[in-house]
Amino acid sequence: MSEMFEAAARIKLRFASTGSAQKYSAEDLWDLPLTSAKGVSLDSLEREARRAIKNTDESYVTKASKPDAQLQLRVDILRHVIDVTVAERDAARAAEDKRAQKKRVMELIAEKQDETLKGKSLEELKALVDSM
Repeated sequence: MSEMFEAAARIKLRFASTGSAQKYSAEDLWDLPLTSAKGVSLDSLEREARRAIKNTDESYVTKASKPDAQLQLRVDILRHVIDVTVAERDAARAAEDKRAQKKRVMELIAEKQDETLKGKSLEELKALVDSM
């Protein structure tokens, strides 16, 4: 994995999107959204890189040429960044769901404790206050 990023750094690999003048380095990819209705996203860059590999085939008669190593490196890096970003997003969602569920359970515990207190007699409540 680190070899990919080392290779990208050594050749100063950049990622460009059709319709955008900006070029992105491998480290810039971590700041891009997975998808976007407008603008550049990891998905759009990965699709363009795959398309570029498909377009390297010259003709059937002369046999397909191998994809350019830099094009394949672009695809590999983009797919890695996408996989990590999706995993992080899913983990964050799971953690948020767990926090929300824990909060709800804590609210139910508080309600049960209130019900228990409400069921006590006046003398029991006074004794409880005196013991605090």
